Amino acid sequence: MKLRFSDRIGVTKIPDVLQTTGMSDALRNSLWNCLLGSVLYIEKSYDGIEATMHVICSKHLKQPVDILPDTKKGLVGWLRNIFFDEKFSWDQVYNLIEFITDSWPYYMSAKEFDTFRNEINEILEEEMSGYRFIGGILSPITNPDEIKSVSSAIEAADAQQLYGTKKHLETAIVLISQKPAPDHCNSIKESISAVESLAKQLTGEASGGLEKALAKLDSIVKFHGGFKAGLLSLYGYTSDEDGIRHAILEEKDIGFDEAKFMLITCSALVNFIISKANKHNLLPKSPNE
Repeated sequence: MKLRFSDRIGVTKIPDVLQTTGMSDALRNSLWNCLLGSVLYIEKSYDGIEATMHVICSKHLKQPVDILPDTKKGLVGWLRNIFFDEKFSWDQVYNLIEFITDSWPYYMSAKEFDTFRNEINEILEEEMSGYRFIGGILSPITNPDEIKSVSSAIEAADAQQLYGTKKHLETAIVLISQKPAPDHCNSIKESISAVESLAKQLTGEASGGLEKALAKLDSIVKFHGGFKAGLLSLYGYTSDEDGIRHAILEEKDIGFDEAKFMLITCSALVNFIISKANKHNLLPKSPNE
């Protein structure tokens, strides 16, 4: 997908990696449009929309049903006013979406329901929401500890003047978050490059890739054999002949899930290696020291 002009020149504001404690206007608008198209679509009869609103009003919002308007347009407008009210918080929006899916026999056929849930998940992924429908339940796809791991890795790299590592992690975030076309492959590349940059800076090994730098680092800090092998396997996934880094690659089935996994995993590795390096006095010295 072609990037917009504002994306190409870096003007567009990049969102947080995942929306876990809030909801952007774009996400709320998209969810409402999906509701309109799948649940409240204009072709549905007044009786159908009235039945839908009756269930939402009485069973979910716990409001008296005699407040409901007596026209199709009025019924949709009634729910719209609630949906976009400032007091209707982001978590209440998700509560409503989940209630509708739980009560889907009131609204749609099984086929319509599957389409609706798939469309919701596509919107959640496109707008970088931290939630997805998994097995019919709206669930977090990450947790606060994972998000904290990414943030702390960037902060630690900055504090220790490991600017290459910091830049790679920040670029990985930009690539996984950019609109309208996230670059998952290169986000993965930047995530593993953060670990490679860290190992090289700590050991002074400018060439030879991660394996050579890691071997030298291992001679000092003594990594567990299984841990070292696992790290090299992860690096190999992104650098072998068929890997992400290969200059000419065929289309890969690489998406948000893989990019998010690599970002979180590499951030955890950065935190771990910085902690190990600190214990062995390998971190760069401050100009004032």
